[in-house]
Amino acid sequence: MNNTDVYIQDKFIRTRLASIRKSKKLTQKQLSDMTGLSQATISNIESGDNSYTLRSLIRIAEALGYEINIDKKVGEDNDTKTTNQGVSLTIT
Repeated sequence: MNNTDVYIQDKFIRTRLASIRKSKKLTQKQLSDMTGLSQATISNIESGDNSYTLRSLIRIAEALGYEINIDKKVGEDNDTKTTNQGVSLTIT
């Protein structure tokens, strides 16, 4: 499994991409045609009905003229002194 196959479900990313699509006056069908993803997949991503791949998000963002930046975060949990790792996604 590579990085783009990581399944994520993030409300901010979903709602931001839907907002950008709507601001560009694109229908889900038009975005579907631009990305090669089905209209049902676009709908499911925007509504949060399913998990989705990062690859799908990247295709949508690129079709809308944006990119998704991924930053690895490493921090220390003060209670257990263990290292927590996470991923931060931003749309630019």
